[in-house]
Amino acid sequence: MTARYISFDEVRGYRSYKLAHKRGLEVAAARPNLSYRWVVIALPSGRFAPMVIINNELPGGPGQFLGELNLCMAN
Repeated sequence: MTARYISFDEVRGYRSYKLAHKRGLEVAAARPNLSYRWVVIALPSGRFAPMVIINNELPGGPGQFLGELNLCMAN
């Protein structure tokens, strides 16, 4: 298996970690019955963005988050 690099070059993100974290909490609060992980990542631009980690056990997979703005996803 080959490791792959995920590029978020086109993501605008938030100017601070605190704002990205706040957005991650908002997304999580909208889905209180889903069990998943999310993190705040540093973008190549120096800005920050919340990122949901999708796995095969998440009901609905990435479809749960497709309508969300300012949120990255990775599997």
